Amino acid sequence: MTGLGYWNIVSLARRTIRLSFWISISTYLAWFSSTLTQITEVATSGLTQLSPISNAMAQIAKMQVEAEIKASAEKFYEIFRSKGYLLPKICPDMIKDLRVLEGDWGTVGSVKQWTYVAAGNSEIAKETVEAMDEKAKSITFKTVDGSLLKVYKNMKATVQVTAKAGGCSSVKWSIEYEKLNEDSPPPNKYLDFVLILNKKVDAYLLKK
Repeated sequence: MTGLGYWNIVSLARRTIRLSFWISISTYLAWFSSTLTQITEVATSGLTQLSPISNAMAQIAKMQVEAEIKASAEKFYEIFRSKGYLLPKICPDMIKDLRVLEGDWGTVGSVKQWTYVAAGNSEIAKETVEAMDEKAKSITFKTVDGSLLKVYKNMKATVQVTAKAGGCSSVKWSIEYEKLNEDSPPPNKYLDFVLILNKKVDAYLLKK
């Protein structure tokens, strides 16, 4: 082999190696670009799916009131736990009727129907006992049908009774709700309702 032929072969080999190298680099860059695009699309898709959940959660509001009563915490709690049938007798001007539709008094999952007057308006609400904590003396009621759901998407009310020194008690009502639309008012009248209810139940128990 002549010297010229040898160097031609070496030069050709070098060009082939360089060409293979650049082809490999180009292939890698194309793959990386495609992968990055897919990652971006997935991330963007994920953010789009999460946004409605965050917005929905931001619309849920909570209001609460707390008042002291003279009756024992145990007796007051028992009225709302398993003796709700006494409420139409205790405050007939406010609660016209209260009946069990499913389950029993004092059981989680039971469904009751209330007929009551709030701020001068006669209303009907169907609620279920969502949770009950005997130790904390708290009950959570969830509205499942009735007048309230014409104004709110959902509503829960929790009553918790705490014993205080000297035989008195503290009653805290919390209302968690989501407005049906921007025109829906906050449930102030229902907080007023439960404050009056507290006084009437307290007066009834003190006579017993």
